[in-house]
Amino acid sequence: LRTDLKREWDGANRLLEFGPKTTKAISYITGSALLKLLATRANPLFIVRNFPRDFGHILFFTDIYDNQNIYFGSYNLMRDFLKGRKSFKTDDKYFQEYMEMGGGMDFLSTDGRPGSLRADKGKLDKFVDKLSSIGEVSEVAFRVAVYRKFRDDASAEFEKKYGQEPTGEDLELIKAKAVNKARSIIDFAQGGNLTKGLEVFKPYINSAFQGFRVSTDYIRANPKKFASKFLQAQAGMLAISMLN
Repeated sequence: LRTDLKREWDGANRLLEFGPKTTKAISYITGSALLKLLATRANPLFIVRNFPRDFGHILFFTDIYDNQNIYFGSYNLMRDFLKGRKSFKTDDKYFQEYMEMGGGMDFLSTDGRPGSLRADKGKLDKFVDKLSSIGEVSEVAFRVAVYRKFRDDASAEFEKKYGQEPTGEDLELIKAKAVNKARSIIDFAQGGNLTKGLEVFKPYINSAFQGFRVSTDYIRANPKKFASKFLQAQAGMLAISMLN
């Protein structure tokens, strides 16, 4: 695409747009690229922190399991996560639909890629991919889990209402809504020009803004429900403390 047309497509007055080569050079000088590589991309222990973070984020800052108490929701989320993991590993229809409908997105586990996105990856790229594979599975599995849940629930509701399974445009609309719900958990591909540009100086600042935006939007829209979740979690912690 011509440079002038690309600028119109991206936004005419993009802040901190240095170009890919300059951006890469700055990220190496500031250490941002190296930190991302070691913190998430080439870190097999990334899943240790990321799994509970995603788990808690979905429970407390999304409405996906709002019709259940925090404990039953936790059980169902874990069950759905295992289903999502299976879909991802087996490449079944749910994962294929999820990708076809726009589920491909940026993840923390794929941040800080050392090389390019070429098909003929070098040995370093392949080695880093292996290190990051577990973390990537956890991130994708949560999204596919949400996609499966909303797709199946909406299909069952459609069948109950109309007496037949959804097909054609009805099914496509259900799948589109389901993948949008999955992406809305936290979409690291989103972000403003400033926060994305600052990534070359301050690693993960855009990711932090996305997490903060999603959580504050939920609390603002559902203050009573969030308070209820928080009190339920505190009650559980109190019970465990008393047992100890």
